[in-house]
Amino acid sequence: MKSKVNLNLVREINSSLLLDLLKQKGPMSKYDMSKITGLSAPAVANIICLLLEIGFVKETGIGESVGGRPPLLLELDMEGGFVVGVDIGSDNIAVVLVNFMGEIISKTTTPMDPDDGELQVFDKITATITETIKKSDRGRSKILGIGVGISGDVDTQKGIINHASRLNWTNVPLKSILENSFHIPAFIEENVRLLSFAEKWYGAGRNHDDLVCIRVGDDIGAGIIVDGTFYPGSSGRAGANIGEMRVSDDEDGFLKNRVTSGAILRRMKELCIKDTLIPDNVRDIAIAASEGNSDCLRVMDETGRYLGIAIANILACLDPELVIIGGGIAQAGSVLIDPIKNYLDTFYGEFLKKTKVVQAQLGEEAFSIGAATFVLHRVFAAPREFKR
Repeated sequence: MKSKVNLNLVREINSSLLLDLLKQKGPMSKYDMSKITGLSAPAVANIICLLLEIGFVKETGIGESVGGRPPLLLELDMEGGFVVGVDIGSDNIAVVLVNFMGEIISKTTTPMDPDDGELQVFDKITATITETIKKSDRGRSKILGIGVGISGDVDTQKGIINHASRLNWTNVPLKSILENSFHIPAFIEENVRLLSFAEKWYGAGRNHDDLVCIRVGDDIGAGIIVDGTFYPGSSGRAGANIGEMRVSDDEDGFLKNRVTSGAILRRMKELCIKDTLIPDNVRDIAIAASEGNSDCLRVMDETGRYLGIAIANILACLDPELVIIGGGIAQAGSVLIDPIKNYLDTFYGEFLKKTKVVQAQLGEEAFSIGAATFVLHRVFAAPREFKR
């Protein structure tokens, strides 16, 4: 039994290796795959045979001969399967359907109402998923899985949302609800981790195996990628509590009290004189700062400094190649990123000079793409399990 389990694990690892290679460099021949990965020719042939059988890979033409019979070229079959990504936010439910390359085939957004009860939210989630699949013109038999991201305390293994304060949810078995509705495997994860997956596979972190992705919005958290794989920590919550990091000596000097959307707006109100028009969201503050508004520039500069302190601590412990700033505040761009870099250069320049701090690339759809990527990662790791 043990040898069989180990053999299946080796097959999964090798399948993932070849699918990742085709995603990055396809089309290519089995010979080239064997040469690049170091896998034996028979091992590559057996795995490709399976991937052709289940429709994840297709033959795409004939390559150049290198002294014998011209080789068949293979690539991912962009119609071989699709996954759904769902982002449950505080203002809306965003759903995308993507192919193996993470390209969006269809998408739908449904507004949330603060007065929506639990059942109303469930109905909106299922209706939005159904509409997205319908708009894609792909049959449901082609859908391999559903990934869902939400801000809160999530039991990923059981698919239960232990607590989501913005929705007032406690112990909600969302995985079971979705699988009973769609008869498709569903996976639930905290959305900062999904942002990390998305940026690693398709965004700013594509060429980096060791990175930290920080999401800043209504709350703050971080996802940690080590050697190309998500690092969960002993309890599965590594990075989730970086908001508790102290960044000043004040009584409320925690990161969560300095850089979240609410904290930025509070500081903005404290700075502005009476009767001055105060921006009502972080995006407007960032725009005003980029246009030279002195109060907004000061607020963004302070925010960058606080983030810089937190990032310096993270870098000193983890030594990643890259730090990605995502979430709503990332839309501020250089008026936020530049103060972070300036702080790090001033106090830690020589020590941290190899680490880059960049803005997330995937924008507003990052979380739903991340939810889909979370499923794609599993599909690539164990394609046999997702044969429809």
